[in-house]
Amino acid sequence: MSRDFELDGRDFEEREASEPESRMRLSQGRGGGSGNDENPRLKPDDAILAVVRGIIDDATEDHPTVPEFMDRLERRGVHAVASVQSSGRWNGIVYEYAGARIKGSHLGRAYTAKGLQQRRGLRYDPARDDDRLAQTVSHAPPFRPPESVPRDLDQPARDLPSRVRDSTGLSPAHRAVLWDVGRFRTVAVTDLERTRYGGRSRLLQRDLNELIKGGLLERRTAPVNGRGKTLIVVALTRRGQNAVKRSAHGTDASQAIYSGFVKPREIVHDAALYRMFQAEAARIEKDGGTVRSVVLDYELKKRAYSPLAKARDLPPAEFADRQRSVAQENDLPLVDGRLVLPDLRIEYQSRDGQEQHVDLELATRNYRSQHLRAKAAAGFRMYADASSGALASALDDHDLIAEILR
Repeated sequence: MSRDFELDGRDFEEREASEPESRMRLSQGRGGGSGNDENPRLKPDDAILAVVRGIIDDATEDHPTVPEFMDRLERRGVHAVASVQSSGRWNGIVYEYAGARIKGSHLGRAYTAKGLQQRRGLRYDPARDDDRLAQTVSHAPPFRPPESVPRDLDQPARDLPSRVRDSTGLSPAHRAVLWDVGRFRTVAVTDLERTRYGGRSRLLQRDLNELIKGGLLERRTAPVNGRGKTLIVVALTRRGQNAVKRSAHGTDASQAIYSGFVKPREIVHDAALYRMFQAEAARIEKDGGTVRSVVLDYELKKRAYSPLAKARDLPPAEFADRQRSVAQENDLPLVDGRLVLPDLRIEYQSRDGQEQHVDLELATRNYRSQHLRAKAAAGFRMYADASSGALASALDDHDLIAEILR
């Protein structure tokens, strides 16, 4: 071999970062390509880069497999697009977040395809993972409503914001917001800012304004107390609900998607369920589990109360038998002859692949002692707002363990 040639062991992204811009870049097989993917209008600043690095660091903390890694990124609003050569070699990765496309090499060597494996401990098995890597391109991104939003619904495409009408449909940040709001019905803007945008308030407000202008989202200000404190919350419109349902490829088909505000007096309570979910999901993921879907009490009531309503004219003994059957079918507890439903059920897959769920209850200062006892007897994991001093005292008095939301 001529001394003018030597093996370059770096992955594609590392080589690309060091080569002159004047050189023509070649297509990389069926991957996402290696051209200038980053929208110059949405060039990420250092704050966004830091957020994405943090999300990736969290997602690789326990050396996950590639599918586990991809799932964790999606839940945090980051969509990863793999670059795979025609030979099948995985040689690059691009991250989409908050409307920007960021090459792994832009974040640092530890965030490239090679660096994730060698420096972050990502477990890559070609036989197991190559189909998933290919899906990041063919389903990029998985929650994508490219045609249904402007054409199947009544608003003309020209009236939708440009970022909704581009060739890839909604941005990853848009999809993450719609997905979260749809699953929980009502979400506080401050919680989205913290969870999905890393505190980037202006970026969130821009995306919310675009989604509202596009007719996919609605915003409302809800009173928190009688002293003038308010909370800004968002919910999907019917159009937004349809868009999410049509675009939720690869997700649990049983996941319910909601639209509109219901029960104004319960908006603040319902909005806190999203924050409670984030706390419990972090616990599940730390233990090696993967969240599959969430079930609100709306859905549990429908599953349980619909068959019981049909049985209400049965003799007491037969009704009690039917009630026990419904409780078993839905894995719901019976306490003192009554079905007890949680505020939220999280269905997940444990580290060893077992399908499991955990039932959560968000206690408020309006809870009575009898209500607390019933929820505790049902075995629900209790959460409470840190500001509810009187409630925290009641929880202690009744020997209940409560996780405190802050």
